[in-house]
Amino acid sequence: MIVARRCRTLLDGHHRYNALHTLGADFAPCVEIDYDNPAEVEVMAWRENEVVTPEMVRDAAARGEMMPPKTSRHRLKFSVPAIRVSLNVLFCGASAGPGCAGHRSEMVKP
Repeated sequence: MIVARRCRTLLDGHHRYNALHTLGADFAPCVEIDYDNPAEVEVMAWRENEVVTPEMVRDAAARGEMMPPKTSRHRLKFSVPAIRVSLNVLFCGASAGPGCAGHRSEMVKP
């Protein structure tokens, strides 16, 4: 899952998040990014002739609304690190492992 560091918005991994939430997980592994740094992420629309900006995504999240599926596309400018976490950790409240490659990995509550 990819989460915007400053505003804590879930940008990618909604299906994983919902599955872990449904299963009763205490935590979900994620990678945080600096959503305002174009060197880390490019935000665009999936459909031609549409415009999507980071501000639009943040505003929808702040209102508690999800944008329609396949509205925003996030192209990461780095390789997403593998986060290997035992299921026991996800379901027992233990803390996350170390961060990776300059991008903090951590656990969030589903």
